[in-house]
Amino acid sequence: MFVFSRHNGYLHESLAFAMEHAKTYDVKIELIVNDKPNAYLYRSKDLVELKTLTDRWFTEGTTLRKEFPKNRLLKHLLSSAWGHLNASNTIIVNTEELMKLDVGVSDKHDYMILEKHEFEEYTKKESYYVILDMKKPYKHNIRLKPWITAIARNMTAEIVLKDVKNVLRVHTDGIIFKNEMKFDDPNLVLEDKTTGEIYWKNNQCYHNLTTGYKTKGFKE
Repeated sequence: MFVFSRHNGYLHESLAFAMEHAKTYDVKIELIVNDKPNAYLYRSKDLVELKTLTDRWFTEGTTLRKEFPKNRLLKHLLSSAWGHLNASNTIIVNTEELMKLDVGVSDKHDYMILEKHEFEEYTKKESYYVILDMKKPYKHNIRLKPWITAIARNMTAEIVLKDVKNVLRVHTDGIIFKNEMKFDDPNLVLEDKTTGEIYWKNNQCYHNLTTGYKTKGFKE
């Protein structure tokens, strides 16, 4: 329910959602007030409404998606916007270039190594690195990652709570129900099944009746 970062930070959207349902699910929430704040706080004058950036794109994209549900380009446009807006500011360098830079494992350095790749060229092993600019870690100066993740978690949870006893599995932003569900939310666009018909025993044990695939240990 909470969206913790590696620094144990959270947003008030996550806390508000948890407190709203605390009594129903017998959850006790106690706020600890000390000298170690772990919430992201922004001044109102520094905030810009998300709809000023995405409203037209989302509205037109969703409308077209309903009209052309099998169009892969539309699906890609709608699902890739988050990755574009939240893109990391990375560059690729070789070993020689890396040695000339201030590289470390914290924001006290100019760059941080995210990935190391090795390959062979003319029988000689070479390496290249994907490094993150710690002075400007994101390509766009839009602080969306913690907030939009919290909102997405809440939206997923709201769908689950419509019929929690009918839920078989929740994974990231995907929900699998035991029985067919009907929703009146205009933003939920129906899609054809892409994985085929599946017989589930539990979330780790199933038989894909379309492809024939069975998880290890599955027995009829």
